[in-house]
Amino acid sequence: MKFLALAGMAMVIVSQFTGFYYTFDEMNRYHRAPGFIVCYVIPLSIMALQMSVILQYYKNLSSRLRTSLFLFTALSVIAAVLQVFMYGVSLNNMMIVGMAAMLFISAIRDLEQEVEKARIREIEHYKEEKKNEHALFEQTAEALATAIDAKDKYTHGHSARVAMYSTQIARDAGKSEEECERVYFAALLHDVGKIGIPDHIINKDGKLTDEEFAQIKHHPEYGNQILSNIRQSPYLSIAAHYHHERFDGRGYPRGLVGEDIPEIARIIAVADSYDAMTSKRSYRDTIPQQKVREELVKGIGTQFDPQFAKIMLHLIDQDLEYSMRERETGLNDSFINRIHCERLYHDCSTGIPVNDKMVRIRLFSRPDDGFREEESLPTARLVWHCPFVSVFTSKDGRVDGEEYQEFMLLRLDGENWESDTHAENTFQIDHTRAFPGWNDWKKRNKEGMDCVVTIRRDGNRIKMETENLGISISSQTVIKDDVNDVYVALTGDQCCLTDIHIRTDGKESECNH
Repeated sequence: MKFLALAGMAMVIVSQFTGFYYTFDEMNRYHRAPGFIVCYVIPLSIMALQMSVILQYYKNLSSRLRTSLFLFTALSVIAAVLQVFMYGVSLNNMMIVGMAAMLFISAIRDLEQEVEKARIREIEHYKEEKKNEHALFEQTAEALATAIDAKDKYTHGHSARVAMYSTQIARDAGKSEEECERVYFAALLHDVGKIGIPDHIINKDGKLTDEEFAQIKHHPEYGNQILSNIRQSPYLSIAAHYHHERFDGRGYPRGLVGEDIPEIARIIAVADSYDAMTSKRSYRDTIPQQKVREELVKGIGTQFDPQFAKIMLHLIDQDLEYSMRERETGLNDSFINRIHCERLYHDCSTGIPVNDKMVRIRLFSRPDDGFREEESLPTARLVWHCPFVSVFTSKDGRVDGEEYQEFMLLRLDGENWESDTHAENTFQIDHTRAFPGWNDWKKRNKEGMDCVVTIRRDGNRIKMETENLGISISSQTVIKDDVNDVYVALTGDQCCLTDIHIRTDGKESECNH
């Protein structure tokens, strides 16, 4: 194409001196010469080559750009042909200029679109990186908090509980979700400085001596030194450094007064003191709730920030069952009050202890980017187990065999699965007067029971009937496909099937399992 273009330019220059393409008269008007038709050969050849390149790379071009290139080439050729018959009008030049402008605009728009796609990809990549960093930070913080609590045999779960109480105080104080998250992590790591305290002091049975308590008082400074290296989250070291300051200035390590104490440390100070009073120690049991409330009231304006202490009092008044305290379960009580599930079984919380008191549990869930029905979790199963009846087809007549396709699955307690695209199922489940209730049904089902299941086939229609312990079940399965061999399987979920008798056409056979 390059050489054709150079040849075309050379021919134009030659024409200027020979008049081969056209000539000019005394009025400076041009006239076609006998060889003018030759001047179209090279441009048309270039256009033909250009069209072949467009077709060759057609799939690699965007729809806007390939359309513009196609129109530029095709319309320029059409204009060149028309120019032969439209003497005196520079139609070819006008068409080329117009198409070039259109091509330029299309290329700019296409470039803008690609830049926008690249920007979106970069943003998504950045979000994913931030999400991974946040997950790593969260897991590291919780692991470190667990290690801190494991050092002190008397404060299992202390850091997690203080984080939970602190976050609730911050939320009730009107803080944003981002601020509440900062409070949560700061509270989770507020006692990290205890790593620098000897174990024999932390785990001492009984009251500390003045010298031992003086060493304990260094843990805020140790925490500040450890966490100050996390420069992107300075609030962590601030909370660890000042969470033992008192509102009246009699705290440690700096003796700060009132609002000179960082707000995040004032929040954690209330939660920390509350958990200390509501947790069991070697020298005392958990302090009664009313006594804890009285101590918080006494500390308003002296030990605690009045605003955050009053919020804690409100939380106590709402806690009618005194559930905000250390559990006497013999287990590590580092109960995590929030989980983040990216997929099924991705995360779970620790168990909630069960005792003889009523406990109210409130659950709140929020999707990251909207709820999608196809991502919903599977429903829970009933707590008991019982036999199943499965209607299916397969090449070898075996469950999960080659070309296996299940048409109906029904439990003898009446639970059933939705139809798929290969069959249409209808069920009718009734409780007769003989039904003893689910508790007795469960008990008798475990002890063992006799049951008769009747199955009839009429073409592509299969009917099933059965009754057991007062549960009457009838179903109809209509198979939509053209299937010759249909099988029935008796199976079960953690149950045993014995003395199976099969009657077909008046004949009975028996198999024991």
